[in-house]
Amino acid sequence: MVLKKAVSNITEQLNISDFQLIKIIGINLNEIEQIENSKSFGLALSLIDFYKELYFIFGDDLKKIKVFLTSYNMLLKGKPLEIIQNESGLDFVVSTLRSLRIHSFH
Repeated sequence: MVLKKAVSNITEQLNISDFQLIKIIGINLNEIEQIENSKSFGLALSLIDFYKELYFIFGDDLKKIKVFLTSYNMLLKGKPLEIIQNESGLDFVVSTLRSLRIHSFH
């Protein structure tokens, strides 16, 4: 229930469609309660990590986050919202954002 609520909030705030969510975590929002200890469960947790990294970098400025998600990023070599729509892309973006945050604030 908590995971479903967290993912629901993220998809709503970031304008992630049901189709995009299925591409990101492999299932739709209604199936989340049935995924404990599965690959999709881990991907849902990674999506939460992705959101946390965005929040650490942009704060609660959803306008900046949405621009970031839909704009080409030279470091990522693509649009973040498109890149995260597969497992390796999600991991890559999360680790890149985490590295930026760590190096920027130390």
